[in-house]
Amino acid sequence: MTINDVATHRLGAGEVSLDRHGHLVQVTRGDGRPMLLDECTEFDRVIHGPASRFGTGLLVWHTEDDTLHGWRWHRDDPDAGSDRVDPAGASELTRTFHSPRRDLALHVTTALHDDEVRQRYEVVNRSDQPVTVTSWGITVPFRDTYLDAADSLRRAVHAHVWTGGSDSYLWAAPMDGSGPGLGVTLTEGALWCWSVEARDAQASSNLRGRLVVHATDAARHPSPDAGPMITLAPGASHALGWRIAWYDDLDHLHRTRQPLVVAEDLSATAGTALPVTVGDGVTAVASGHGRLVDQGGRTVVVADRPGEVEIRATRQADTAPGPLDESVTRLLFHPPLNDVVRRRCRWILDHHVYDGARFVPVDGRTGLQLINTGWRDWNDLREREAMPLLLQIASRTGRLATDDEDRCHAVLAAHAAFLRERVVDAAGHVADDADLGGTRLYNSPWFARFFLERHASTQAREDLELSTRIIEAYYHAGGDHFLAFGLATICRRQAARWRALGDTDRADRLVSLVVGHARTVLGFGQSLPKHEVNYEQSMVAPMVDLLAQAHELDPDAVPADEVAVRVGWLAAFAGDQPDVRLRHVPIRHWDGYWFGLRRQWGDVFPHYWSVLSSDAFLALPEGVVPDVVRIDLRRRAVAVLRSNLIAFRDDGWATCAHVRPSAVNGLAAHGDDPLANDQDWALVYALEHAELLE
Repeated sequence: MTINDVATHRLGAGEVSLDRHGHLVQVTRGDGRPMLLDECTEFDRVIHGPASRFGTGLLVWHTEDDTLHGWRWHRDDPDAGSDRVDPAGASELTRTFHSPRRDLALHVTTALHDDEVRQRYEVVNRSDQPVTVTSWGITVPFRDTYLDAADSLRRAVHAHVWTGGSDSYLWAAPMDGSGPGLGVTLTEGALWCWSVEARDAQASSNLRGRLVVHATDAARHPSPDAGPMITLAPGASHALGWRIAWYDDLDHLHRTRQPLVVAEDLSATAGTALPVTVGDGVTAVASGHGRLVDQGGRTVVVADRPGEVEIRATRQADTAPGPLDESVTRLLFHPPLNDVVRRRCRWILDHHVYDGARFVPVDGRTGLQLINTGWRDWNDLREREAMPLLLQIASRTGRLATDDEDRCHAVLAAHAAFLRERVVDAAGHVADDADLGGTRLYNSPWFARFFLERHASTQAREDLELSTRIIEAYYHAGGDHFLAFGLATICRRQAARWRALGDTDRADRLVSLVVGHARTVLGFGQSLPKHEVNYEQSMVAPMVDLLAQAHELDPDAVPADEVAVRVGWLAAFAGDQPDVRLRHVPIRHWDGYWFGLRRQWGDVFPHYWSVLSSDAFLALPEGVVPDVVRIDLRRRAVAVLRSNLIAFRDDGWATCAHVRPSAVNGLAAHGDDPLANDQDWALVYALEHAELLE
């Protein structure tokens, strides 16, 4: 496919292409990697075309009489005095777009330099009455796609978005962890949220959709998080500006920025002070129960009780009224881990247990269980196994409330009997649904882990035997070509128990399964087999965990440098935005649809499977990556474990998905899904690393 009327300019070691309307068609790295959705690729054309190029966008506003207007721009007005210079020969382009009633005009100026592109978007009220803009968004269609693993690693980017006021930035990180990446840093105005378009069943889980960044989206999500509405008197204007350039890595981008507030850590147990640095001339205020105080010459944030805390910061202009810059930083002060676990376990026992032995999702609005829905991500198996597993671990480690212990033991015994009778056969094969049957490789290690934990509590050899048979059946079914979760840890623990019981042959076979699996995975190179999603963090994290542990077992079979390469793939999934829901949390953008009650696509932050990255980073032995990198990855791992505690409420209810964008496909989002479903894996993994959180 050929795109007409496009001019290409040098941009550092890469190129930028513009159409005759001044929109960016593509930004290409020196090695040919496209940073934006590619109109020449059939996979991308499902959701992208000329009307959604970088710099197109939308405006929603109302007049004094509350008449509502909406407008999407993508073609400029040739009769409006626009600069019609051939973009191939221009260093600065100006384009003007008019709303259908010509009451608003949008001037877009693009300045092209050898090493950067600068753009300024100015909306002007051309009418004779005030207007209030309630949504203003600019399309930034980064190529955040999963055609397959090889294409993602070679030709796609993770789009890390920070819309926190005048400190906002965008970071398009190549999915293989290489540099440079493409950064967009704000030079004028403020961004407060982002939305997602073209995110539906046709795109499924493999296309993130088109991202739109907003000065405000109050029209669709009326809350402070969506940004303030913008009132324009006749003749008045409001502007946004940014710089687009290559950066070696995210640290390089940050060295060009001057954020109003800097916080190294964004989460801690309530009662712990979190240090922050407030810039010169900046006024910062903590929300609600949070306070900024001086502690021995340093500024810290403290909280009287658990919960989220926002730091709102402003820097005043010397002359003009109002703040010159505004920003927000979001923190979490969580209860002690034991409190979270105890409350959640009680809520599970009170609400999630069905028929005395099964665990089902619950609508937190009504307390109603979801039963026999026909939707397998709401059934009484699969990811719901986190609930009995959490109860089993909490019981074994003494984290249950005393008056919950007896009924917990009874429920777990009934659940184990139910699994033996209806779910796991004598050979260790695991059914995908107790009533409908089917198989799913993901399920096997979860049930193997349940019976392994049960063995740790009961010391019953039959539990260890069944746990082991499940793993053996998994590998017999081709599991070494699949990346299920926690396999190396389970196999090594099983091996340790069999060795303690004197069966060294079986222990050795389990260890050999881990090493053999790792060898198979290394043989794939970048061409990982497709799973339920073509490529995703929850393929790469279990792969890194498997390889790291196999390297410990047999360094010759799994070289350290091969593990290190894949650590880069995994780290690229996450950014470091100053928001506890986002920092170090890998991108996932489909779980609200598959697991939530609202069935809503869009970015979920944090999603509980982000803890797989924590588990993988914490599994890295010395020598795989430099010590300074390993220390940093461990710090990120702990931050992700803490951030996931935000899903659990004081009464024990929990949400399976917090869909973060202000809107998805035009519908309001940015909130907790009401369904308590599969999120308890966050606590299972938190308990796995409890010593780092307590």
